[in-house]
Amino acid sequence: MELRSDSYYTAARDRIREAQFLHEKIQSAMDTAMSLWRNDYRFRSEAALRAYLKKIGSNRGIKGDFLKFNSKTLYEAAEEIVQFGVNRWKLLNKK
Repeated sequence: MELRSDSYYTAARDRIREAQFLHEKIQSAMDTAMSLWRNDYRFRSEAALRAYLKKIGSNRGIKGDFLKFNSKTLYEAAEEIVQFGVNRWKLLNKK
C-alpha cells in the first residue's frame, strides 16, 4: 500500500477547515435570522415592532435607528442563507 503525500493531508485539512468555517458562517446567519424574525411582523405596526425589539434587547448599543439596523442585519443574514443554498445547488447540479 502506498503512503500518501503531505500535500494530500494538507489539502484535506484545508477542506475540513473551510467546511467548518462555512458551517459556522451559515449557523451564525441562521441564529441571527431566527432571533430577529417572527412571522407576525408583517402585521405589526412600526411602533409595536420597535417595542418588541426593545423587549428582546435588540436596541442596545445601536446609535441611530435600531429598527433600520435590525432590518439590515436580518436582510444580510437572509441573503447569506440564500447564497449558501444557491452555491450548494450549483455544486450538486454540476454536469
